[in-house]
Amino acid sequence: TETSRRQSASTLDAILLDPYLLNGAAQVDGSAQLAAIAQGAVAGGGADQTTADALVSALGSVLVANVSRATAVQYEATNVAAIATADSLAHALVVGALPGEQVREALDPAVNVSASRDFAASMVNSTRAAPGGFGSVALPLSTFDGQDVAAVDGGVDVLMYLFKRDVRTDKPAQEVLQTDLLGVTLASASGAAALVIKGLPAPIVLAIPFAANP
Repeated sequence: TETSRRQSASTLDAILLDPYLLNGAAQVDGSAQLAAIAQGAVAGGGADQTTADALVSALGSVLVANVSRATAVQYEATNVAAIATADSLAHALVVGALPGEQVREALDPAVNVSASRDFAASMVNSTRAAPGGFGSVALPLSTFDGQDVAAVDGGVDVLMYLFKRDVRTDKPAQEVLQTDLLGVTLASASGAAALVIKGLPAPIVLAIPFAANP
């Protein structure tokens, strides 16, 4: 239930509060439990703000834990679960939403997640802010050309997550990023399936700020 998910997320947030106490096994187990809660929210009616905030706070603690205490296998497993948590939470944030409603976000210094639902016609030729305002996504006029009308007629979900850690690698030594890692999914609001967008005459442009080297 929503209440049990909220309680579980808050409990994990408290348990994982101090990242310096998390060894490799704790990082794997904690991130896997967070992913399970987020996935349950998608199937169980969505996530309220308290649940969402607790999930990203707990995930943030895992992501800044000492990677030297984790093996390569544990590091990779944590990264996989982190992506699953962020992706599922983004989906959960728009369960039951109507097109045009306010963007929902859950923010932490280590990971940000946002989700919104809008009509396809309102989204083209527009720029959407990345979660927390760190970057943006510019959608050209042709974004949904070639899409099945039934897939976008009920609206399109813009699902985004931004990580400060490179969750796409299994090598801790390569975790330092020059920019944040931004993931964007455009999904059908009616079916929740990601839209396959390719061959556009104009590109979808991601803008991600980064600090210049001194």
